[in-house]
Order: sequence, then structure tokens, then C-alpha cells
Amino acid sequence: MNRMIVSAVLSLVALVSLTLDSQARCGKFRQYGGCGGAVVADCAPVATVVPVAPAPVQYVEQKVIQYKQVMVEKDVDVVVCKQVNKAVPYAYQVRVPITVQETRKETFFTRVEKQVPYTYSVCVPTTVQETRKETFFTRVEKQVPYTYTVCVPITVQETRKQTFFTRVEKQVPYTYTVMVPKTIQKTVQVTSFQCVPETVTVQTPVCQTVPVTCTDACGNCVTYCQRVTVMVPCTRTVMKQIPIVKSVVVNQVICEPVVQQGTRVVCEMVPQVRDVVVNVCRTEMKTMQGTRVVCDLVPQVRDVVVNVCRIDTKVMQGTRVVCEMVPQVRDVVVNVCSFKVEQRQGTQMVCEMVREVVKQKVQYCQMVPVEVVVRVPVCTTTSYAPSYDCCYGTSGGRFRRCCH
Repeated sequence: MNRMIVSAVLSLVALVSLTLDSQARCGKFRQYGGCGGAVVADCAPVATVVPVAPAPVQYVEQKVIQYKQVMVEKDVDVVVCKQVNKAVPYAYQVRVPITVQETRKETFFTRVEKQVPYTYSVCVPTTVQETRKETFFTRVEKQVPYTYTVCVPITVQETRKQTFFTRVEKQVPYTYTVMVPKTIQKTVQVTSFQCVPETVTVQTPVCQTVPVTCTDACGNCVTYCQRVTVMVPCTRTVMKQIPIVKSVVVNQVICEPVVQQGTRVVCEMVPQVRDVVVNVCRTEMKTMQGTRVVCDLVPQVRDVVVNVCRIDTKVMQGTRVVCEMVPQVRDVVVNVCSFKVEQRQGTQMVCEMVREVVKQKVQYCQMVPVEVVVRVPVCTTTSYAPSYDCCYGTSGGRFRRCCH
């Protein structure tokens, strides 16, 4: 990587040097005192020169070293990790179940029934007759006077204005359109079909009976008839329709609108007013007197005998069945499962990463010097003779050029 950086820097410096050299020779730095005018340099005093016309530029071939990037392959040692599987023995424990029969004590319960006396209460209903006071109401009717209002209708004749309409007929002209039929002749294309006989050969399935000889189970030759379907060609005539187009003149009826004038009767309703006598019914309120029957309820008290039901509590004795659970012990044989630890050996696959040095080809960029011939412009100074050498360039002196 460092070698590549150094090569790039050297190439850049060489290119800058060539550029400055070319610019100095062609008069690029005339503004600082080139070969075509007054010379100003940091290495010699200034001489007085008479300005003249610029000299013609001449080109000189010069060899220049340039650096070219070239991709180079080389073998490099690379450490590669590879996976290697190997069998490794190991020990492990296994719990093996073992079943053993054991005799154990088991307690179980037996249900025992027994009669137990108990006391309970019973509600006994008792009916008793009692005399109680009863209030009842008696209806009493009486005549009561009252006043009421009656609407009495009264008919009165009145004269009122009545508007009626009289129909008046008059003749009114109007315009109407009549569709008049007209027959014209028109040529149209008509397609008709003509039947042409055509002979066609088709395959028809035919069922035939063929004798077949075979051997039965006893070894005897038996001939029997078997039905076989055979395709037989048959020729038949088919009528094929061929379309024929021809022109035919037909009569076509069209309707043309014709505007005509006429008159029609129009009825108008003309309003008229007249006096008529009508009966008007009016209602007048009239007060009248009358009597109506009113019923009053009068309360009365009397003695009645009623049956009253009372509940008496009575204590009674009885017996009931009570179940008790009596514990008993018995011997039972049970299977007891226990585990025994056993040591066993086995192998397992273990993966290991093994480092290995492998040759690999790697491409890298290398700067290669190349000699190139370039044409460089050169200034000729024949029009003036300075008293000192004219030098120009940078103050460092690395790219200094002098004209002689």
C-alpha cells in the first residue's frame, strides 16, 4: 500500500515538472519576465532591454519518464481455517427403571347403615268458626232535577251570488303533418343457397359373427361364435349448400311528411254570475229542564260467621337410616418402580477448526516507469542581448529555466 502511494506521488511530481517546463518555454510566464520582454528573476540583476517582436517558437523532441499502472499477480500465503470432524469417546449415566412388588397396608372404608331415632315438628292446620262484623252497601235510587242545553236547527233562506260557466264553440285554424306513403325501387343483394350433391366416404362400424376355436379345461377343441365390430367404408351422397349472391330490384315504401292546413272546433268556458236563493241551516242553543235517576250506595253493618284456618305446631318422634363409614385395613401387593443409575460409554462427533496455510493469487497495482518522447517548445532570443543571464522560475530553484 505504501509503495503504491509513493509511486502515485512521484508520478504527480513528474507531470507538474513537465507542465511547468512547457509553460516556461512557450512564454506562459511572460507576465513575470519571460524571454520575449523584460526579464525579472531572483537569481540575477535586471538589465535594460529594448522591446522587439517575439521570436518564432521551435519544438525539440525530449525523452520523458512516465509511470504506468500495471496489475501484477503474485502468490500470497493465507491462513485458512478448516473444519475437521472426529469421534471422541465420552461417558454418560442412564437411569434404568426397575419394577419391584411390595406388600403394603391399605385402609378402605365400608358403609354401615343403622336406625337412629330423631324428633321433628309438623305444622297441623286447624279450622275454627268466628263471628265478625261485615259492612255492605245497598243501592238507593232517587229522582234529581237537572238543566241541559239542546242545539235546535233553524233553516233560513238567503240570496247569494252564483258563478256558472257556459260553453262556447268556435272554429280555429291549425297546421298538421301527414305522412304520405311512396313506393320506390331499390337494388339489394340477396343471398340464396343452392344444393349440390357430393359423394362422401365414411367408416361405419358393422357387427359381425366370427367363429373362434379354443381349448376347454378337458383339452377338447371347442368352436364358438364371437361378435366382432369391423369398420366398413360406406359411400353416401350429401347435399352441400353453396351460397349464391345476386342483385334483386325490390319495391320499398317510404313515408314523406306533408304539411296541411285545417280547422278544428275549440270549446271555451265563459263565466256568468246570477242570483240564487239557498236554504241555510243554523244552530241555536236552547236551555231545557229535566229529571234523572241517581243511585246512592248506603253502608250497612251485619254479623257473619267465617271459618278461620290456624296452623298448630306438633312435635313427633321417628327413626331414620344413617350411613357411617367404618375404616378397615387389608394387605395389597403393589408394583413399585425405582430407578438405577448405570454408567455407559459412547462416542460423539466433535468439530475442530484447524489452521492451514494456502497459496492464493492476489492482484495489486504497480507503477512501472515508461520512457516517452514528447515535443517541447523552445524560445529563441536573437533580437536583444541582455548584459546578464535571464533566469525565471520559482524561488526554490527546482524548476528554474534560463534563456541563452
